[in-house]
Amino acid sequence: MLIQDLKKLIENKNASFPDNVLILKYKDNKFICNQYINAICEKRNLEKVYIDSIYDVSDNSLFEDEPHYLYILDVEKLTEHPTAEDKNIIILCKSLPNDLEIDYVDMTEILPWHIESFAKLRLKGLDEKQINWLCQICKYDIFRIDQECKKLESFPEATQKVIFEQINEENGYSDLSDQNIFNFTNAIIKQEMNVVASLIPELESADLEPLGCVTILLKKFQEMTNFFLNPKATPASLKMSEKQFYFLKSHPEKYSTYPIAKILDNIEFLSNIDYQIKTGNLELTREQLLSYVVVNVLS
Repeated sequence: MLIQDLKKLIENKNASFPDNVLILKYKDNKFICNQYINAICEKRNLEKVYIDSIYDVSDNSLFEDEPHYLYILDVEKLTEHPTAEDKNIIILCKSLPNDLEIDYVDMTEILPWHIESFAKLRLKGLDEKQINWLCQICKYDIFRIDQECKKLESFPEATQKVIFEQINEENGYSDLSDQNIFNFTNAIIKQEMNVVASLIPELESADLEPLGCVTILLKKFQEMTNFFLNPKATPASLKMSEKQFYFLKSHPEKYSTYPIAKILDNIEFLSNIDYQIKTGNLELTREQLLSYVVVNVLS
């Protein structure tokens, strides 16, 4: 079974969920698997019970009242061989027997739409645009998204949209976009070309403001000139420990790989961009301006 089919089964309010055994194979993170299990329990109105073996369901007298429970077997390597006759069992595992005769759901690769689907199942009061925006600003980090879902889940479904809009209007999600700015500017300062290259396609959807990025970059390059050119610079003025200060003075390439001339050029360029933004003289879109800054600072 494809994960898309599992998603449709859960979301279809008019269809009953099958009671045959379900196997979810994951790679490193079973967080999404557990959220699907919770959604299945809710849909079928069943209580989770963890077991040590699929044979516990049929052999143990404690598990006779099957319609009330959904049995969860959580193992790294599945050595048992469930059959189509096994009912109300979900198996979480990293590896499967080579001779397994029944189908399973491959959840080894978590894609952006999986994360969006997870958030949609949790936050039924938000529309698709709001769900996608929340996932984007969280950089599709499932744990961060889970925290945001928990905040909104405490409110009734009918009021979630209003609460979400109020939080956003009051900059309640600004800490998430701050992380985007930090990742973006830090990659430029460190000349981590692979990181910058991975972030460039996301500029259109990322919540990055040009003025904020320019301000941070300008400050960083000014700190570089203070480090390299100011003979009176101290650990305190550079906000470093003495150990770090003297180590970097002895190994300046560890502090920055930008040549002095390029650092000064970047300060001049960024100061001009900062002025143009503040005076409203730049006729560029947000994405064009951010791309323009990246190309000029790194070239």
